Amino acid sequence: MGAWPTRHATDPVEDNGALVGLAADGRAVRGSRTNDHRAAHLLAAALQGSQTDIA
Repeated sequence: MGAWPTRHATDPVEDNGALVGLAADGRAVRGSRTNDHRAAHLLAAALQGSQTDIA
């Protein structure tokens, strides 16, 4: 997921004010943590303008 925001993150002053809305949410999976392992995490991301899931 790190490459997409890096490619699309722009300085609004230098790019004629073109901004991309991005919604992101993350969660730890309940019951996935054990004494030997960390909890599994899920990440979701969507473009707000087109409602497209990107991650």
